[in-house]
Amino acid sequence: MATTSPPLLRLPALTLGIASWFLCRWLLNRTLPAELSRRASVRATLAATFLVGFFAWGLTLRPEPIVSLLTGIVLAAMVAFTRRPSLAPLVLAGGAVALGIAAHPEGVVTLAPVAAGGGQIVSWIRVAGRQLILPGVAALSSVAALGMLLLFADSDAEHV
Repeated sequence: MATTSPPLLRLPALTLGIASWFLCRWLLNRTLPAELSRRASVRATLAATFLVGFFAWGLTLRPEPIVSLLTGIVLAAMVAFTRRPSLAPLVLAGGAVALGIAAHPEGVVTLAPVAAGGGQIVSWIRVAGRQLILPGVAALSSVAALGMLLLFADSDAEHV
């Protein structure tokens, strides 16, 4: 059943915002030393920054909350990759990037954490070498197929 009630229309954005908050807390605990991440001043700064951004554009009826959550997912995947390099975080990051770019033109911002970790990705590929060829090609082609599917899902022969 469709609704035109603004409070009900904002529920998905609120849900995405809550998920983004938990993701920010996870990132805080994984990226800062334990004694620093437990400080009240650090948590208050994180909360204040998050709330300013969230209330500024997070509760809109636009796709920014989706892109924000997807960017957080890519950042979390890259943090996981830097701790333990493997193909799984890169596949997760690639899927989130494909969803972000398909969701909104500003979704290209989801590429930022991957670009920041590009040097480490290249170094890992050089070390892993031949072990990555088959799984890497399969993962890359799957992410590319997902991206193409999402980009052209609503088009037909007349749009091309």
